[in-house]
Amino acid sequence: MCHIGERYQTFSAIHFEWHCLTRTFTLFDTQSTLESISMNPLQRLKTLFLMVLIAGPAVGLAKAETPDVMALATLDRFMAAFNDQDIKAWAATLHYPHVRFASSQVMIYDSAATFQDRSVFPALQAIGW
Repeated sequence: MCHIGERYQTFSAIHFEWHCLTRTFTLFDTQSTLESISMNPLQRLKTLFLMVLIAGPAVGLAKAETPDVMALATLDRFMAAFNDQDIKAWAATLHYPHVRFASSQVMIYDSAATFQDRSVFPALQAIGW
């Protein structure tokens, strides 16, 4: 069979399927042949272009990382940088200004440079970390 496209699922309800041999158009599970729709070849081309234009971004979004995957990746980078005692990589995982609540104090770091300009790891080692 000559398939221009296999079945694409867009927004979990719309299915677009076009077979060269059968010329079947499926939308919301209703079928009609393209011959029964009176369109000249230019109109068919415009319709196909419009459908690809509409469905294209949805296909790209399906491949994009979800917010939870991105958040967990940031957390993994944060933990790896902390465990490696790499304050520069640790600072790269934060947003600025960064506000930190710890030991009954509030610290505000305006940039990665101000966050890095402190001796965190020697202080942690001194208390037994």
